[in-house]
Amino acid sequence: MVVLRKLKVKNFRKLTDVEISFENGLTVLVGENEAGKSTIIEAILFALFGKVRTGSKIQEAISYGEKRAYVKLEFEDSGNIFIVEREITTLGSSAKLTKLEENSYKLIALKVEKVNEELSKLLGGLGWKEVEVTNVVNQKELGKLIELGNQNRQQLINSLLNIDFLDQVKKLTNDELKEIEGTQRGGGKIREISLEIEPIKKELEDISKKKTDIENIKKSMNNYLKRLEQVGKEAQSLKKEKEKLSLLVKAKNIDKELKQIETQINSIQEEISNLEELKNRIENSGGEQRLKLTMENMRSCITELSQLDSELASRTSKKIEIERNVEGINLTELNKKKEDIQLNLKKIQKLKNFSEFIREKKVLFFFSTMLLSLITSLISLLLNFKLASLFTVAVLAASALLITREYYTRRNRIDKQENVLLSELNIIFQKIDNYNTTSKKLKDVENEIKDIERKRQEINERIISLNSLLDPYYKVISKNGFTEAYAKSMSDISRMKELDKKIEDKAKLSLQYRERATELNTLFKTILVNYNEKIDLESLNKTNLEEAQKKVENLLSSYLQEEGKIRGSLTTLEEQLRSLEEEVSKEEKLKLRLNELEEELKKLKHRAEILHIALELIDRSINEIRNAFRPRMERNMNLLISKITNGKYKAVKIDENFEISVYDPEAKKFIRKDVYSGGTVDQLLLAMRLSFVLSILPSSKGTYPKFLILDEPLSSSDYNRRQSIVNLLREDLTKYIDQVVVVTHITDVFESRERVYEVIDGKIRPSAIERQE
Repeated sequence: MVVLRKLKVKNFRKLTDVEISFENGLTVLVGENEAGKSTIIEAILFALFGKVRTGSKIQEAISYGEKRAYVKLEFEDSGNIFIVEREITTLGSSAKLTKLEENSYKLIALKVEKVNEELSKLLGGLGWKEVEVTNVVNQKELGKLIELGNQNRQQLINSLLNIDFLDQVKKLTNDELKEIEGTQRGGGKIREISLEIEPIKKELEDISKKKTDIENIKKSMNNYLKRLEQVGKEAQSLKKEKEKLSLLVKAKNIDKELKQIETQINSIQEEISNLEELKNRIENSGGEQRLKLTMENMRSCITELSQLDSELASRTSKKIEIERNVEGINLTELNKKKEDIQLNLKKIQKLKNFSEFIREKKVLFFFSTMLLSLITSLISLLLNFKLASLFTVAVLAASALLITREYYTRRNRIDKQENVLLSELNIIFQKIDNYNTTSKKLKDVENEIKDIERKRQEINERIISLNSLLDPYYKVISKNGFTEAYAKSMSDISRMKELDKKIEDKAKLSLQYRERATELNTLFKTILVNYNEKIDLESLNKTNLEEAQKKVENLLSSYLQEEGKIRGSLTTLEEQLRSLEEEVSKEEKLKLRLNELEEELKKLKHRAEILHIALELIDRSINEIRNAFRPRMERNMNLLISKITNGKYKAVKIDENFEISVYDPEAKKFIRKDVYSGGTVDQLLLAMRLSFVLSILPSSKGTYPKFLILDEPLSSSDYNRRQSIVNLLREDLTKYIDQVVVVTHITDVFESRERVYEVIDGKIRPSAIERQE
């Protein structure tokens, strides 16, 4: 059984930072209008169901100017403590459900959907709608049970009485029955099977007729086959006659074509002779040939000059590029640097010589020797000669070692200088080589340019010379240029080419005709061999073979057409026969299918009868449970209204639409609630809502909320009835419901012992209420 323990709210609508504890018994939340009292109820429901008021977006619950809202509700169920936390941001909402186990919290669910699912189990399956009608009583919604409508109210009561599963069973039964029997809009399985059976029966009847059709088709096919055999023999005889006539026609046509070819060959030979004579006359004139050679030379010179111009442009561009690479290189300066480095290298080489090093250090060596001699003399006086000699040798050896060490130190320094100079000298050599290579390329390009310019000069001189040769023929060259003159000159040359082409074409045609004549002679000999008869060409030319051939072809065509029609008819009959035999072969399957469908139809009708009986039993069970609920609710309401009105009204009736009638002792009859004052009507509706809770919750699901929240239940009642309502809540209702929370702005009927919290501008604090007499 779920009871509330602690609520914490931050930035939820008007509630900025609220924390409140709930204990068993009566708890009162007081405050002015719009102070945030009703928002506490909404925060509790939001924590349990993750929903806000109807018609409101969840993000609208965040306090103005804030980015997130937070609600945390701690509640108890059968001795177990659970904590549900929900957060709303502009992006959406999140939720978490935990359980207190041995002083630590165990995570039950994390996502919103999973949290809602787990809370629904803890609340015994009660949803937002059920809790709104049972555990939350709002002054503005006292008549909600009446306003729900009969169908919605029945669904709600069924859910609360835990008989909603019967509605589900009824729905499933109805669905199955509709699937079997169908509806006015569409047929069910029974109709579908019946519709499937009818064509099968009709098809079986048709099959018996088709068996007779098969026999008739087979007889027709035998008749067609006999006629086809007869037509085939006659057509074969006509084909042989056609082949004979065809050979004769070919022989006749060959003879005719050979004569035509002979005439054409003679004509072509005559044309070739005429063309060759014309060509000889043109060649003998000589002027055209010279003009042709001159114009061709001129054209060749212009083409070559154009190529040289392209090469000149390419070489000039290359020269500019090479000159750009040579710019900025001072060869004299590079040679000067090279000589200086080489001189320094010679000096360094000289310094690396040890004898030169000794000469350079001779003064130092002399003074060192004198000093050593003096020291040796003094030691000889003090020591004996043998020791003095050894000491002198040691001193000389030390001097030699010092000199050698100094020489190699200097030698290393000189080697480093030498390496630096060699590196610089190598770079200078590379630059000089690059310069020389580039200079050579530049000189080569310049030579190429001079050579091209020389060739251009030679070609220009040739063009001038050719122009002088063309001058007698075409004065127009100097005015209109070479192209127009060339075009005019080529007309005569082209005439010569055309003559050559015509002569060549005629020769080819003559050759083709001769080849055709050879082919025809070969064919004629073949015909003679195949015909096996002597052909008289003279009589053959007089005979009208084409007419005879046409008659034979017409007769053969008629036989072939008849043969085609017979074969077509046979094909059609074969297809019909095959189709009929296929359909007849289905007879056994159709009979089996018909038996299956009739058996299935029988089972479906039996199943439909069982479903009708089941629906009747379900309706009877639902009505019996629902009819037992309303009398229980009337009994509870009689007790409640009597306490609220201090015994003035003791009996009420509730009809099937949940309309209330009250027994009036003065009128001595039941009167509808509508005739009473607004305050009395509200008290009747409050009594009905409380009796609904008392009547339905203990009979509902295995677990249910054991708290009741009343929002402004006192506002329409006078002081005496307000006091009666509070006494009812405090002394009677808490016997059945563990927690009763009253939200109101009226404080005159509460005692100092009550747990009263005052809500001011979205914040809450404990308040001590003194009883007002």
